[in-house]
Amino acid sequence: MDAQIPGSPELCDRVVQAAEKAGFEYLLIPVGSACWEAWITGAFMAARSSSIKPLIAARPGYINPVLLAKMISTFDHMSGARMAAKTTSASACAFK
Repeated sequence: MDAQIPGSPELCDRVVQAAEKAGFEYLLIPVGSACWEAWITGAFMAARSSSIKPLIAARPGYINPVLLAKMISTFDHMSGARMAAKTTSASACAFK
């Protein structure tokens, strides 16, 4: 099923603000060919919030594990320890 609402920076801002207002701690950033790049999207969302923690699927088979570890560490330090990663071995993620 295709997305019903096209992605945009404005939509990301609205999602972050609504999640923060509702008291959410984490936002799951989807990973897939139809999605925006998850690490950039997560950084964008973290920069627009003082409390939201982006939760990104870390795919070691997709990104070199050493580079992935450095990406996670850098993101965590630059966001004030607000990065969360979920390790997955799935070759494709489907969100329904």
